[in-house]
Amino acid sequence: MIADVETLRAEVESLRGRLAGLIGAPDYQTRLRMEFGLTPKQAGILALFMGVTRPVTTETIYANVYEHENGDGPDFPIVKVGISQLRRKLASFQAPGGISNAYGTGSYQLSPDLRAWVAGRVAA
Repeated sequence: MIADVETLRAEVESLRGRLAGLIGAPDYQTRLRMEFGLTPKQAGILALFMGVTRPVTTETIYANVYEHENGDGPDFPIVKVGISQLRRKLASFQAPGGISNAYGTGSYQLSPDLRAWVAGRVAA
């Protein structure tokens, strides 16, 4: 079974290389989506976390990922749902560390271990 997984991983890497050759180098969020199987919103949250080293408030996440240009968007609790889904996806990869939240402040932050791990996986 392990050999099958390794064969599939090698095939995926080969296909990624071919795809990159066809469309050019993908942007950072696209690389996150491809590497971890994320939705566009999940990739947006992770890219936002990767872009800063300080805690990110729920309001900032909403404004950058969910809010539409005309100021509307889904209900505000969608941020918690997106972060929960992102945590599950990263856990499925046995990622070290995690996404911590500061209770009462409405802010989230990647652990240094998780930040380094993600950066290593999506390095250009």
